[in-house]
Amino acid sequence: MKNLSSVLLLIVAFITVVSSEVVHAQMTGLKSTFQVRAVSSDITINAADVAHPVCTPFSNCPLANQITGEYIASGVDFTLFNSNPPAGVFADPPDQFAGINDVGTLDLLTAVCGRIVELGTTTQGLTDFIGVAGGLVPGPTDLLLEAYDINGVLIGSSIADDGFDADGRHIAEVSDVGGSIASFCMSTPTADTFGVNNIYLNNPTAAPVTLQSFSIE
Repeated sequence: MKNLSSVLLLIVAFITVVSSEVVHAQMTGLKSTFQVRAVSSDITINAADVAHPVCTPFSNCPLANQITGEYIASGVDFTLFNSNPPAGVFADPPDQFAGINDVGTLDLLTAVCGRIVELGTTTQGLTDFIGVAGGLVPGPTDLLLEAYDINGVLIGSSIADDGFDADGRHIAEVSDVGGSIASFCMSTPTADTFGVNNIYLNNPTAAPVTLQSFSIE
């Protein structure tokens, strides 16, 4: 009986360990692992990288405080294009990008959109990778990144299930082997307030002149 009891105890212990490992595997096997992820890209843009005007969340963000070409040295222009919403920066902290709605309010619900440009210019550029870290939100399905070509046609989209940045914001990424990403927008399908912490992209290349059809407003 003593040997039988010992065997039973060993079996129970084994089952407990296996069950624990299965649960662990299920949790960590997800694409979003609650661990900081180093995004592999040529450029990282943080809202605090350059001097910029500041807007107050849930308040009017006047035209003078909206961002435009402050980040073109890193390949993204926020100047209005294709009727996308304007953008501003607010201090959470950290500083974050946010969209401005139709009545001029930085509401943390409006999409954040940017146009890819050749470094240091406002000339249309193209990239094969765009990533955006946004939050804070409950989960990856609360954010959606969409990437567009030069004609505003959707190339690809991704929920924010590509890991987390150092500030705990969810990362969404879209790649295009053809290198034709010309602009992007991050939005919230679930109407959960968010800001954009970091933008990641590979070095932009020049867009063929015949393709440069974006309407700059």
